[in-house]
Amino acid sequence: MCPVEEIAFEEVLEDPFKIKMLSAGQIERMQRELKTLLEKENALVRLQEPRPAVVIGDTHGDLRTVISILSKEFLPPEDKPYLILLGDYVDRGPNQVATLNLISMLKVHFPDRVVMLRGNHESEEMNNIYGFRRAASDHPCIGESGFKRYQDVFGAMPHCVLLEWNRVFGVHGGTPFDPHHEGPFSLGELKALKKAKRLEDLEEASRQMMWGDPSEDMRAEEGYEFNFKRGFGYLFGRRIFDEFMDGNDISLAIRSHQMFQEGYWYFFDNRLLSIFSTRHYDGYSIEPHYAKVDVDGGLQLLEV
Repeated sequence: MCPVEEIAFEEVLEDPFKIKMLSAGQIERMQRELKTLLEKENALVRLQEPRPAVVIGDTHGDLRTVISILSKEFLPPEDKPYLILLGDYVDRGPNQVATLNLISMLKVHFPDRVVMLRGNHESEEMNNIYGFRRAASDHPCIGESGFKRYQDVFGAMPHCVLLEWNRVFGVHGGTPFDPHHEGPFSLGELKALKKAKRLEDLEEASRQMMWGDPSEDMRAEEGYEFNFKRGFGYLFGRRIFDEFMDGNDISLAIRSHQMFQEGYWYFFDNRLLSIFSTRHYDGYSIEPHYAKVDVDGGLQLLEV
């Protein structure tokens, strides 16, 4: 049954598992407020105020792991770091709705401190296959209409983030890239990218930021090739990566998207870190990790 009485936000902060007690009215209001907030953000979020940042990779409905990270690093939220989430909040895992609602509630209440990027699973096409559509539609407080509102939220999400003071770049998938674009994308071009709900309506650079994967074995003269393993997007090599990083004076890039049982992996002389923050992925035994970035750019990798 869907709860009738509304639960206070302060109660959820004290016990995040109470996120499952939100009423249907609270969820709908939150969805609408979140969409409005996200629509005001550009495709590239540029954080200006120097403070540490906690970066979380794919969560895929792993509520327990998300709460464990939040309890260590963000709750209670007074004078705490930025919270940057790299996408893929839903599909696959056991608590997809609650995980997305908890992160959404934090964004609504702390809009300048929480960044919610879009991953490739924030799309109706993926949700139809990997479980979120059913999880949302069968939920007594959400249903099909609530699922559709989530799709509106997904379409409003930004695609990448930059910490201005230490030049750390965050993205779900790959380096922004389009084989028909001359040279690397500038930050100004990323800021101007149009958001869209449907994958086919996104610009190629945005699709690559949600779907791209790095490859250490890429031919230097090409720098990219079709990603046959995923059947979508490109693999990008060192040349494409270095041109983007050096052209925009970026010191470190952090992404997610790929499952590593170790919970993380480095590429390109440790200039690209890939993290994975869920235990739930096709039966694999995973050691979920997240990252902490100090104000000066120092990096800590932490196992949950």
